[in-house]
Amino acid sequence: MNNTYLFVKMGAAGHGRFGATILFGLASLSLVSCGGGGGGASSPPSMPDDPPSMTIMPPQSGGEPQLVIESFAVSDNTIGLGERFTVFVTMANQGNGRSADQSLLLHFKISNDPEIDISDYTGGSSSRTFASLEPGETVTFEPITLGTRLYGGIYYYGVCAVSSSNSIDSSIGNNCSSSERVWVMTAGPDLTVDSFSVSDTILEPGQQLTLSAQVRNVGSIRTPATTVRYTHRRISSAGGSGFGGAVRSLEPGEAYSWSTTLTAPSLSDIYFYGACVDSFSGEFNPRNNCVEEVSVEIGE
Repeated sequence: MNNTYLFVKMGAAGHGRFGATILFGLASLSLVSCGGGGGGASSPPSMPDDPPSMTIMPPQSGGEPQLVIESFAVSDNTIGLGERFTVFVTMANQGNGRSADQSLLLHFKISNDPEIDISDYTGGSSSRTFASLEPGETVTFEPITLGTRLYGGIYYYGVCAVSSSNSIDSSIGNNCSSSERVWVMTAGPDLTVDSFSVSDTILEPGQQLTLSAQVRNVGSIRTPATTVRYTHRRISSAGGSGFGGAVRSLEPGEAYSWSTTLTAPSLSDIYFYGACVDSFSGEFNPRNNCVEEVSVEIGE
């Protein structure tokens, strides 16, 4: 008969010995068969010089899931003030492991810039549950209806997902979506300052500071020509305004870009700069004509 013995030694199989591989826990073991006598018991053979190898196999992991908001879309990019519109959200498992069943809160965000963040204004929330997802699998939620902001303007809508306990789920990688640009159009001529920026936020007294703004007609009727002005104030006192430039007549949705360069104040302090566009007779909403101020530190 043939007697089979287990040899554990790192090395390559050779000399034509018969080898059989057995998976044993985390290890792959090889057996070597040696010729034996007839019916009697035989002594174990000596260790071969180069028996079949033992290969240590790495643990087989199921991998980690990574749930992300794969896509976000809106039903219309131009919406009348007060109208409702529909949003569409798809989530995907982009990891290499199966995800658990999920119960999420979708927070629909409204931003003045294209970057959607969990701290942006929340325009509505909706809870959603879905079963586990295999790697590469997606789930598209039922369409959700939202309302517009109270003022006309250009806004960026998106969505952020959190767990139902209101904490970020560690298996969710990209918690916020990309944004969709939406023009909320009013029912008349309506000017607003779309954006505002400064060239530097930390300056020395007497340095040059450039202010840039964009004025847009977010209404449905052409606006007359008017003026844009910059605002300025110290943190410790009241401020004033200065002339910026003339704004020509704008068609619905049309924008006008403006910039001016100033000399920074001689006194070290925190200053705030902004921009306002002058209202006109018949403007739909003259209360949205100014932009949020930006702080600038002037110091030695």
